[in-house]
Amino acid sequence: NLSLYLGLRSGGNVTATFEVSVLDKYQSVKLTKKTTVCFDSDNKNWGWNDFCLRSYMSNQSIIDDNGTLAVVISIKRDDDAPFFPSNPMSGLITSAFLDEETADVC
Repeated sequence: NLSLYLGLRSGGNVTATFEVSVLDKYQSVKLTKKTTVCFDSDNKNWGWNDFCLRSYMSNQSIIDDNGTLAVVISIKRDDDAPFFPSNPMSGLITSAFLDEETADVC
């Protein structure tokens, strides 16, 4: 079996979508798998133990005459949640309206 894995080298939490394709010796895509994985301190590696069978590679003319296996990997980091900075102005205005000395009503 062919096993393929992706490992996170940096720290932190990263969600990534990756697509792995095996090409035949004519550079045509023969097999593709795609997944989205969240990497964190507990999960720094992810992949397939059984991406494809060895018999599949030999029957489909995947290995070229030099014994080379061509694999294309596309990795896209998913965007993190949008950042909304806190706005202290709303708290200041609210406290001013509720303060007897700064409120504009009696």
